[in-house]
Amino acid sequence: MIPYPLPDVATRGEVFQRYAKQFNAMNYKTLAVESEGFSCRGIKEVCEQAERTCAGRLVAEAIRQKVDGGKPLLLLMLLLSLLLPLRLLLLLMLLLLLMLLLLLLLL
Repeated sequence: MIPYPLPDVATRGEVFQRYAKQFNAMNYKTLAVESEGFSCRGIKEVCEQAERTCAGRLVAEAIRQKVDGGKPLLLLMLLLSLLLPLRLLLLLMLLLLLMLLLLLLLL
């Protein structure tokens, strides 16, 4: 096994810049300082989990409001496309369709 040292503050900031693109430079610095002891992979996983949580809340809110006319739904998908990598976006679109089908079955 090859040991890898934990990243320094500058490296952690760069990892946050890569995986948490919605933040600004001040957020990256704060996150880099507060994440001491995290590996690069750990930071990546935290960022991906945060994106999934955010996307899940947006989808749930759209369904709670019983989206009609398709325009709010289109806006939601546009917003998600800005936040998420393509493979995750495709999975969320599938989840959204399944949730909408379930909602229609319950009505």
